[in-house]
Amino acid sequence: MKRVGILTSGGDCQALNATMRGVGKGLYNELGSDVEIYGFEEGYKGLIYNEYRLLTARDFSGILTRGGTILGSSRQSFKNMRIPDENGLDKVAAMKQNYRRLDLDCLVILGGNGTQKTANLLCEEGLNIIHLPKTIDNDIWGTDMTFGFQSAVDIATNCIDCIHTTAASHGRVFIVEVMGHKVGWLTLHAGIAGGADIVLIPEIALTYQTLLRFYQRFGDRVSVMNSTLSPGEKYDQCERAKAGEIDVIIGPRSALFTPFPNLGLIVMDEEQENSYKSESTPKYHARETAMEVAKLYGASVVLGSATPSLEAYYRAGKGEYRLFHLTKRLTGGELPTVHTVDLRQELKEGNRSIFSRKLQELMTDRLSRGQQTILFLNRRGYAGFVSCRACGEVMKCPHCDVSLSEHKGGRLICHYCGYTQPLPKLCPKCGSKYILGFKAGTQQIEDKLKELYPGVRTLRMDADTTRTKDSYEKILSSFANGEADVLIGTQMIVKGHDFPKVTLVGILAADLSLNASDYRAGERTFQLLTQAVGRAGRGVLPGEAVIQTYQPDHYAITCAAAQDYESFYQEEILYRELSGYPPVAHMLAVQIYGKEEENVKQLALRLTDVVKSNMDFLSGKQKEQSNKKIQVLGPAPANISKINDIYRYVFYVKHAEYDVLVEVKDRLEETLRQWQSRQMSIQFDFDPVSVL
Repeated sequence: MKRVGILTSGGDCQALNATMRGVGKGLYNELGSDVEIYGFEEGYKGLIYNEYRLLTARDFSGILTRGGTILGSSRQSFKNMRIPDENGLDKVAAMKQNYRRLDLDCLVILGGNGTQKTANLLCEEGLNIIHLPKTIDNDIWGTDMTFGFQSAVDIATNCIDCIHTTAASHGRVFIVEVMGHKVGWLTLHAGIAGGADIVLIPEIALTYQTLLRFYQRFGDRVSVMNSTLSPGEKYDQCERAKAGEIDVIIGPRSALFTPFPNLGLIVMDEEQENSYKSESTPKYHARETAMEVAKLYGASVVLGSATPSLEAYYRAGKGEYRLFHLTKRLTGGELPTVHTVDLRQELKEGNRSIFSRKLQELMTDRLSRGQQTILFLNRRGYAGFVSCRACGEVMKCPHCDVSLSEHKGGRLICHYCGYTQPLPKLCPKCGSKYILGFKAGTQQIEDKLKELYPGVRTLRMDADTTRTKDSYEKILSSFANGEADVLIGTQMIVKGHDFPKVTLVGILAADLSLNASDYRAGERTFQLLTQAVGRAGRGVLPGEAVIQTYQPDHYAITCAAAQDYESFYQEEILYRELSGYPPVAHMLAVQIYGKEEENVKQLALRLTDVVKSNMDFLSGKQKEQSNKKIQVLGPAPANISKINDIYRYVFYVKHAEYDVLVEVKDRLEETLRQWQSRQMSIQFDFDPVSVL
């Protein structure tokens, strides 16, 4: 039997009413006769003087009203909580005593900042508290109260479920809050109430809107940490954190190391993003690092994503993570209508423009209506793949099931195993002469758009236009203020941005990332397309999206168009299982750098031979596990084979057990010390998120 107390404080409002009813209804729906809910009259006053009543499911049913709660919610000042009443009663001791007298499993408290401080006080006294902040108000719920009520039920049910199954004994405050209009983002904030809060974002471009949301809730107790700050500014932020002047820090992966004296929670927004993995030594991933930091502080970690990484979803399926689903947009409304355009057919019918006829039709309509459009160039992971424009055939490695990359001299190379073949003059599948690399840029798209629509107002957001310190904010705020009709950009424009006037998204070349020479190409394509499609129709106006592709039947394309993550996961995880790629297995990238290409190549070959021919160096458990077979791919020139006159080679070692790869790394390091290969640099990267 679960025994739950509930009270509201801080005045009556529509959101308090909806959320409290959601808590009760959600609990009774989940637990039925296995729960008892005790409502304390007039907020903390009822808890102090033991004035409560047992609430039934009927108390939480019926039509929602505009204001007024079933328990009352008189205000109780936090600063008076430690002052005895006129009869000398210790209020804090009385609340603890009444909590324990009813043998409560937890106490749900709804209210504002003062309420939160008292909740934190009770938490410090060892009580299990759930605080739902008053900021879940009408601009988030929208005007449809039925929708608001259902969201409250979902939030409350998840909150109660989480507190009882994973954190009931921690004695810390968990806060459930809905962040603005962000799709599918349920965030548990332990910050301010139970310790500081680190909020990780994958792109600096997201800082502006994320900081704005948190500032509206927490004021100047929020700050940022990222590479745009000077060393002096970073030092000041660390000193403020150590002094307790900041409760929430927002930034990319480096924000993980903010020296808070007491950390309550780490939130990773868009946890699937590759930018959370450091590409320089040490090659740490923010997800694994966050887990270790949380262990040091006794904190919790929340991974947020509409398109979770396969690693996170796989671990959730194995029970290592707790999984929660949000199935509705918090702003209501339907998902955009998606049109998938086959560019092969466009070519057959004479359209050689970068814009399909469907996209042109919809752009013309939006411009006439004064609505906004986003044009997304899917260049992530672009590595010069070659395909047939007539049939869509992509030149792939016969050994690794990744696309071959085009190099000078008409060569196609696999960057995993080193397989090489000449660039064909005709398509090996259909015989067409239209076989070549796919190349496009945002500047080219902007020029073509202005040719098509003279006078159109455009903004471009890519690596060239975001070099200065405030460039992200300027471009995004200009577009949000309606100073442009079309925003053109790469992946940085589809990461969590909310533009209510955007009703059309055009994805110009889905194949650019789908055919990157990387085993994660399908996953990245699905994630980017799903995010891009989701930018349309986030306000009151319905949205549409156009996906232009040469492979309209690929599961990454069809699942993204349908916004169907589960179907995509089932297809992709099967491919990973058959090929032995993460997360089903593990992979170690051994990267060799040096000034003399032949020396680099020979060292790569020698190290590869060590792994292939000397399995006896494995010890104990690792040797037993090696029976599952170590696979070695390569060596091969890196994706970019030379940077600053430094040649780069790489080979990969795969195995089901992580410990085996650690042993391989240790033994290779020992071998290198014996060889004294000082003219070259060797780096190891476990489970790399991108091809070097």
